[in-house]
Amino acid sequence: MKKNQIEPKKISVIIKDLIIDSAVFCVNTYYKIVWFFTHKDYFNRKHLEVTLEGINLKIRWFSHDEYINHKLNILNDAKTKLETDEFVTFVLSECRHCVYVIFNCKNKDRFVQFWLGDGKLMADWPILEKNGMKKYKYAMLGVLNELDIHEKTTDSFQVKRLPYYVLNDHGSYKTYEMYFNDFPEKATQFVCTMLRDVYGQKLEDIELILQ
Repeated sequence: MKKNQIEPKKISVIIKDLIIDSAVFCVNTYYKIVWFFTHKDYFNRKHLEVTLEGINLKIRWFSHDEYINHKLNILNDAKTKLETDEFVTFVLSECRHCVYVIFNCKNKDRFVQFWLGDGKLMADWPILEKNGMKKYKYAMLGVLNELDIHEKTTDSFQVKRLPYYVLNDHGSYKTYEMYFNDFPEKATQFVCTMLRDVYGQKLEDIELILQ
């Protein structure tokens, strides 16, 4: 008798989980479709966030400014609880639908920035006459080499989904773009190594700018 009494409970739990999973899938799919057609308006788009809190499905709709403030509250709380490398990883995951995030350590002239607006885990390294980044170029490339991340050229063979970088010459300035793809741990190592070893900053002073 006990077995027969337990089975219906198991079935009800499975059905409930399926309903919740289906709802999450449908809403996320809708969000991705909306995002696909509207994401080019980087700073003025809407954000749909779906979270599962216990057995409750929570759906929230934000303007971009509201979304950024919402994420900053989450990140400020996480910063007090996580080690620096864990915090960087958390930021890159939590902010994947933001436009960009910039890491520095109380020196905004020495930074590592990620452009996230196109749905990719991409660090953007700009070299302009006034930003002083040029003198760190070879050290930065050395960090990428240590992480086994190499330049992708028109003649080079690139294994799909492996990290790589490209150099874009815009005439008046150049940018290095690093695509970390499915290796967020290397993105975290890049951030921490640049801030600590190349810039000589203290990781406990880490700050971020989010948009």
